[in-house]
Amino acid sequence: MKPTKATFVGLLSACSHAGLVDEGRSLYISMINSYGMLPNMEHYSCMVDLLGRAGRISDACNFIRTMPMEPDGNILGCLLAACRVHNMVEPAHLLANESLQDKLEDSGYYILLSNMYASTKKWKDASRVRVLIKEKGLRKKPGKSWIQIGHSTHIFDARDTTHSEFNKIQVFLETLMSEMKEPCVMDTCFSLPSL
Repeated sequence: MKPTKATFVGLLSACSHAGLVDEGRSLYISMINSYGMLPNMEHYSCMVDLLGRAGRISDACNFIRTMPMEPDGNILGCLLAACRVHNMVEPAHLLANESLQDKLEDSGYYILLSNMYASTKKWKDASRVRVLIKEKGLRKKPGKSWIQIGHSTHIFDARDTTHSEFNKIQVFLETLMSEMKEPCVMDTCFSLPSL
């Protein structure tokens, strides 16, 4: 059975999450040399994530510089997240000055960068990034929750009132909240009503 490009995305991603840097690099080289597949943005993103998670930020930066195409938002986001995890503000600062403003349209990356600056008391830089968020009109994506009941999955967005059973859910939550506020009697604090 011959692996596909998708096979290598899965393998590289697994190596990244398992911290297997050498194995991931070997697979990446094998994909090119043994199977004749040219990497695409997903493969590049996996490699940056692999190196970044392992704390090899300078290797990840060098990898990005050698790519035959401009990095996209996913690649830059992987690098920025790695900088945050390993508390390396300087590469993130360089990234922000080089290309962050042009490539990333997700407010989460900007907030991450602003928080990194704030954590190292670089208040002017943190403020500059917050202003950039406003200038670009970026908004934080609402959080989502989901629950599976039987064979149905119910998805909820923050502040969303369009769910078909919204009113029943609200009544249920109000009942829970009021029962949680009542003092516990013996070992039983409250009983859950059924929907």
